[in-house]
Amino acid sequence: MRKVTIKLPIRGDEIEIYAPTVRVMRIASQEKTDDEKNIKLCMSCTNMSNDEIENLDVLDFKVIDKAVADFLQEK
Repeated sequence: MRKVTIKLPIRGDEIEIYAPTVRVMRIASQEKTDDEKNIKLCMSCTNMSNDEIENLDVLDFKVIDKAVADFLQEK
């Protein structure tokens, strides 16, 4: 399974982010808004809880969100 390790700029700790699976994409697609989809994807790809994601500084969340989005880009 593909993964990357990133350092969160505000919290300062490193976390592993795994590439989303088709199952994760299907589950996230059931959310109503793009923000909710992105939160669900980030939760699944980091193994963080909803509370952990929602309590992140927005800059830390954006770094995670970008890493997840990078997995979805064709190279």
